[in-house]
Formats: sequence, structure tokens, C-alpha cells
Amino acid sequence: MLKKIGKMIARLRKEKDLSQAALGKLAQCSQMTIQRIESGSRGGVRLDYVLVIAEALNTSLADILFEVNHEDVLTKKSQSRCEYLFDRIQRLNPNIRDWICDFLEKLLDRSWI
Repeated sequence: MLKKIGKMIARLRKEKDLSQAALGKLAQCSQMTIQRIESGSRGGVRLDYVLVIAEALNTSLADILFEVNHEDVLTKKSQSRCEYLFDRIQRLNPNIRDWICDFLEKLLDRSWI
């Protein structure tokens, strides 16, 4: 969980175009603290620092945790949906399955620009 929170903080920091040093200054902590939190290092992450960093990023700890949990749910949902579709395709007539695979390959190769 610490690594996911750290990645979320790093993402938010980059979206706001802040360096680790700049975020540290806003949060009144060191760049090393920001680096430890973003890397998810054990033992060096204090909740009070995460709260202050969230505030410096103009968000809340609850929002950060919700985003981490939401991404997990979407990933699991995507994986289960792909597994379901893969299972359905495997049960199809081989000719239809080949046609679908060829269609998907052409669709994926197509430039959408």
C-alpha cells in the first residue's frame, strides 16, 4: 500500500509540474522525505508527512487513498473482463475465432491519428 500511495503522490506532483524539492518546500519537509514517500520505503513514511504533502498538493489523504483503491478496482475489473472475453473466444468455432483475431490485429495496427 505504501508503494501505491507513493506512486499516487508522485503522479500528483508531476501533474502539478513540481520537483521533489519544490514539493518538499511547500510541505515543509525535506526532498529526501518526499523521495522516501514516493518510493514507498518502509520505516521512513509517517502519516503526518503524507497528510501535509497531500495538503501541499491541494488534495486530501482520503482522495489519494480513494484513487489508489479505485485504480485497483479498475485493474481487477479489466483483467476479469479480458479473461471472460478470452474464454468466450476460445469456445468459438475456429474459423470465427481466426476471423475475430485477424480483425483485432488489424484494429490494433491501425493508426488513429
